[in-house]
Amino acid sequence: DMRSRAYDYWALGHVHEFEIVASDPMAVFPGNLQGRSIREQGAKGAVLVTVDDGIATVDRLIVDSARFISIGIEVSEGDLDVDVLKRIEEEATRMLA
Repeated sequence: DMRSRAYDYWALGHVHEFEIVASDPMAVFPGNLQGRSIREQGAKGAVLVTVDDGIATVDRLIVDSARFISIGIEVSEGDLDVDVLKRIEEEATRMLA
């Protein structure tokens, strides 16, 4: 149905995850600029569309200033709180890198 409209580009909304839905014509969910909760993890941004006698390029721009991530660590019954916190810190540091 969208192809029948003969548009060169469809900027789709509402979905908060970046996704290129189709390439002919180009149809893109740009996602949102900033994750709003732990349910919106990973890089967030916008889409820059360059037009030159039709769509020339579609580039994803990452613009978020903070990110939500989930990390997993193993915790045993006998672990001390300080050891658990150290594992959390180590895994968060690894993820940040």
